[in-house]
Order: sequence, then C-alpha cells, then structure tokens
Amino acid sequence: MKRDRSEGSVLPVATSGRNNTGAVGGYDAYFGSYWVDRATVEVIHRLEGALNPDDVGMEVARTLTVEGDRLQIR
Repeated sequence: MKRDRSEGSVLPVATSGRNNTGAVGGYDAYFGSYWVDRATVEVIHRLEGALNPDDVGMEVARTLTVEGDRLQIR
C-alpha cells in the first residue's frame, strides 16, 4: 500500500494498466480462484471478490518463477 494515502481515493482499473487491479486509497486486496498456465508460465487469478468492486470478475496474469526453494509471483 502507498504510505501517503488520501482518504476515499480510488484509482480506476482503466488508468492502472491492462493487467492491474484498481487500488482504493492506495491499498488493493482481492481473492478468488487461480490456475497455472504452463505454456506461458503464468498464474492466472480470476477475482471473485475485491476491495474495488470494478475488479470483480477480471482475470490477471502474474509471471511465475521458481529458483531452488523460492517461488516468485510478479
């Protein structure tokens, strides 16, 4: 989350990037199902609930890398 958050500010999905969720007051949270696309080595999240209601239903892709015992999702 951003350190200097203004109360009630919402960053709409349209301005935050094609593969990004919208933040509310500098904070973002969501939950849902996910699966791994082995062809693209990405984790795909389908958002079933989110702090920003405009994010519900969207799918976002995150790059997956494994090095030794470390998993990174970006």
